[in-house]
Amino acid sequence: KSKSMGQTQKAAFIMSTLYQFIFIFLSALIYKLQAKKCPTYWDLANQTTMTDFDLSKFIGNHYWYEHYSHDVPIATTGCECVRYYQTAMNNSKTSNYNDEYNCRKKSVNNTVITAFNSTLVPNFNVSEGGKMSEAVFGSDESEYWVLDQSNDYQYVLVYACLQTGLDTDDFVYLFSRDYTTFPQEL
Repeated sequence: KSKSMGQTQKAAFIMSTLYQFIFIFLSALIYKLQAKKCPTYWDLANQTTMTDFDLSKFIGNHYWYEHYSHDVPIATTGCECVRYYQTAMNNSKTSNYNDEYNCRKKSVNNTVITAFNSTLVPNFNVSEGGKMSEAVFGSDESEYWVLDQSNDYQYVLVYACLQTGLDTDDFVYLFSRDYTTFPQEL
């Protein structure tokens, strides 16, 4: 009898420990499910300049020169003299754009290379025209939003947000049409 009593206590201890583990696991999961989300477009966008976003002025036969950004690990680390070139894709079934990322790796004196291409997907909701999405390396689409523009699209502020499971990766970019010093007033 005492042997079966010991086994009963052992089983009760195991069940109690298992219940505690499940409780802790579920608590952590619930906490994580309340994790960080990408903001909404109008939480960040300048309503004065972005209400009438003109996609044709943002995308066209010209470069965007990067003045500030966060490195995208591996893809852009070590890049200098960064520029983007956006063109319509040769697929009549979509209205997507190829976004070609060019830079000079490790030195401004090195040859310009195309580090990667991504796909920009425009938003045709007129009230949120600057709100686009981007797919890099065939990945899931991330938010790619033009938040502000100045001087008839000579300068733009872009925000990208990628939902990574229960967290986000946020990126901010300042672009201009020519590769000169970014004006202080902007």
